[in-house]
Amino acid sequence: MTPKFHDAAKTFKGKVTFAQLNVDEQKQVAARYQIRSLPTMILFKKGKVIARKVGSLSQKNIEAFARTSL
Repeated sequence: MTPKFHDAAKTFKGKVTFAQLNVDEQKQVAARYQIRSLPTMILFKKGKVIARKVGSLSQKNIEAFARTSL
């Protein structure tokens, strides 16, 4: 899913910030956001979680998910 994620990030450059978290290195952050399965996408708006998706997504679905924050 990583290439699709990066391509979607390019589509939304300057509008939506895409970031990745290494859950093995950032266990406290993973626990805070209850990340139990990978991949997990969490959408934040103004610092608050507004949506979550678990499982592999197509680029089209990643972009649709990102649009919900606009």
